[in-house]
Amino acid sequence: MRVLCIIATLLVVSACDPGAVKRVRLLIPALTGSGDKVPLENHTVRDAVGIVDAVVKEYGLRPDTNEQTRETRVIRQYAAGLLYHPPPGASRLNCRVELALQGLEVLFVEFPKWRSSPDVVKMRNEIRSEFVNQFGEGSVR
Repeated sequence: MRVLCIIATLLVVSACDPGAVKRVRLLIPALTGSGDKVPLENHTVRDAVGIVDAVVKEYGLRPDTNEQTRETRVIRQYAAGLLYHPPPGASRLNCRVELALQGLEVLFVEFPKWRSSPDVVKMRNEIRSEFVNQFGEGSVR
């Protein structure tokens, strides 16, 4: 009976929509212990968000100005702009910059997908490269 319960649980859990996630983390020691209150006053945070803005804009994403839907730790989230024309049946893309332990994290999440789309991989790689150029390789994960 236990075996059947375990198998049933695994089937239910594995039936969930998969999500493809890509991320870049920027370590900012000055944010240690700053809690959820940030940071656009912090020049490093402001510069990092500017880099993300510039990269995702090229792919048709725009900052979402709806503050009410934003979680406290989310500094900026992006939505499809007028230039973003996904093919029929394309996955939903969520991109956001949020506070993480000792820094910022840029997350790209696509549902339902097992693997990130080529555009998401390119955006992540461009942001990582720009972060390394601006802040140094030791600060980027």
